[in-house]
Amino acid sequence: RSTLFPYTTLFRSYFLPRFVTANSLDGFFKALAKAPNTTYEYLGRVDHQITSAQHIYGRFEYIHEPIDVIGYIPSYISTNTTNEPSLSANYTWAISSKSLLTFTGGFMRDGFTYTNPPLGKQNDDALAGIEGIPTTGREQWIGPPDIGLTGYQGVTLSGGGYGAPGKQSGGEYDGKGSLSHVAGPHTFEIGAEYFNRTTYGRHG
Repeated sequence: RSTLFPYTTLFRSYFLPRFVTANSLDGFFKALAKAPNTTYEYLGRVDHQITSAQHIYGRFEYIHEPIDVIGYIPSYISTNTTNEPSLSANYTWAISSKSLLTFTGGFMRDGFTYTNPPLGKQNDDALAGIEGIPTTGREQWIGPPDIGLTGYQGVTLSGGGYGAPGKQSGGEYDGKGSLSHVAGPHTFEIGAEYFNRTTYGRHG
């Protein structure tokens, strides 16, 4: 009890005012806030018949999706943004009626960033008198902590991503070439394929 008592006092004096108070007769806090979710998608494709035996096409697509996530306190609105560009291309050459050469390749990248305005501005733990939490190298992540109360709605201010502000990104890159040939009742095929996948994450 002696260990928890000073932190109970700190909680009441500094963090408790962050909880919203009831605004309805049944003792609950009720609110309705709009959170727009708009997706921008751009798509382009080109097909070209080089010769009667050769064909090539390319496709590019880009998706941009910004989302506002409403926090427990209306003023805490986090911004989550997703960006996904992708490109694919294909080339085919009918060398003869029995031989076909094909090349395909492309990539797809994805990036997801999330942030929250109150973070990185002030050290709420230190202002509340809580000691022993290191912040060196983590300055951009200091701010109001998440608070959980068993049986009650807690306060989560970090936004839609873990350890906001943060970023998750990655991509897939692939290429393939193959040559097939029909000889009587048999089909022969030779080729090679390259595939690479990367993933990167950064958060507090």
